[in-house]
Amino acid sequence: MTTGRIHVDDLEVEDSHMEMPDEVRVSLWPVRSACLFLFVLLVRPSDFVPSLEVFHPALLTFILALFTWSQVAAPRMRLYHKTTQYALAFLAVCVLSLLVSYWRSATLEQVVSNAKQFALFVFLINCIRSIRDTRYILLTITCCMSVHAVSVIRDFLTGNYRQRVEGMADGMFGDPNDLALAFVISIPIVYWLILSSQGWIVRGLLSLLLLLLGGGIIGTQSRGGFLGLMLMSALLFKVTRHKGKALLLGAIAAGAVLVIAPPGAFQRFQEIPQYKQDASANQRLYLMKSGLKMFARHPILGVGANASGVALQHIAGDNTHRAIHNSIIQVAAELGILGLFTWLGMIAHGFVALRDSRRRVQPWLLYHPDASTLLGLLEALQSALMGFMVCAFFLTRAYDWLLMILLALAVVGWKLAGDLEATAEDMSWDVPARESRQ
Repeated sequence: MTTGRIHVDDLEVEDSHMEMPDEVRVSLWPVRSACLFLFVLLVRPSDFVPSLEVFHPALLTFILALFTWSQVAAPRMRLYHKTTQYALAFLAVCVLSLLVSYWRSATLEQVVSNAKQFALFVFLINCIRSIRDTRYILLTITCCMSVHAVSVIRDFLTGNYRQRVEGMADGMFGDPNDLALAFVISIPIVYWLILSSQGWIVRGLLSLLLLLLGGGIIGTQSRGGFLGLMLMSALLFKVTRHKGKALLLGAIAAGAVLVIAPPGAFQRFQEIPQYKQDASANQRLYLMKSGLKMFARHPILGVGANASGVALQHIAGDNTHRAIHNSIIQVAAELGILGLFTWLGMIAHGFVALRDSRRRVQPWLLYHPDASTLLGLLEALQSALMGFMVCAFFLTRAYDWLLMILLALAVVGWKLAGDLEATAEDMSWDVPARESRQ
């Protein structure tokens, strides 16, 4: 093998042996099965065909994904990163909250759901072994979100709603605010897919997805989603290395939304500065204060996972069973200081994993053919996770499937950065930054 400095522009077809082994050897079947499971989870076809629920499609497709992975990938479950350890600790706190729960049946149901989320988290970080695998997973997620966006835009433009547009499915996509959160975190992912894809047709279709997601946020009329979109876009513009392309795509999407949007579409967003005169905003402030009262009375383990609605009745005299509408306060109220520490810990370590991965990949930008693509992926995931946190500040989304998927992808990015660095160093690629690190 020839050593010395190798510029990425000098790599020819005959250097294909320099690609990561996982890109060549690992079958696509586990990832395809994982994509099928994510489709069932995110689109929820059983909501449209209730007879499918008899077959438990989510459970069946997840078992299929586990089976194909075990047959092809010679499985060896690994936890890899501190994010996983904090996620496991968070699940343990949820189980402990059963002892003090104000509504044990709801808490037990939430514990089961959290266990499923953790199982998916561990599966994804072990199943996804390459940038190619990650692209398939992210493309599946964004296509599922675009299906919901089309439904929202259709109902919004035709006036097929009462107060605000609701989702076409139940569960986590039945509420317009939850839909807006899903659209916000999908936008930077689509942006990365556009930059990392080849061919104008593919990029054009992905740009259409970007437009649909932006229009979906407007259609939900979610002020929290709108703020999340603004801050996420600012972070993405700050971290991306393709600022010109980001500005162009953003301008085209914003212009198209402005042209298509009906009169009065932005009125709700214009009311954000006058939140003190808004009844909905004042109600949320009241619920946040009530959540802080719960935390003050039950500081260790809280009132039980998903039991704040009943606890609100006992502690604040509120009989409406309303949500707290702030995920941080929700965790503090329902799981106490232990839950808050582990929940914030797993998210913080997700950000740390992405930050450290970016630092590890940057020295190899000119010398490894996959470094630029991986760095763009890390930037997109960092922006998506920040978008989630901004929206979650106004929503009750502490136990969210999309959060666990994002954190799993953050660990995957950290793992891929280590693989890239090890591959490059094994090939004796001479990078000046490498010597400075030593």
